[in-house]
Amino acid sequence: MPPESRAKLRVYFEKFFSGLNLPHRALWDYVTFSNGSDAYEYKIHMPDPRVSSLSSLKLPVNSEAIKQLNILSPNAIII
Repeated sequence: MPPESRAKLRVYFEKFFSGLNLPHRALWDYVTFSNGSDAYEYKIHMPDPRVSSLSSLKLPVNSEAIKQLNILSPNAIII
């Protein structure tokens, strides 16, 4: 298991997207995914390398991506 950092969030998203069989990629400070039904790519920003909680993702820039995740998997991210 990765340390308590955004690396832990990257692992969480890797498992989450793989479980839903969604195209995705993880970079240092964000992850991207497609919902599978359109070509649009959503981005979840993880600007602080020291945090590993889903609540740290509650940023205005992430609102549309989180909304899409909760549509794909109800209550996927509750923040």
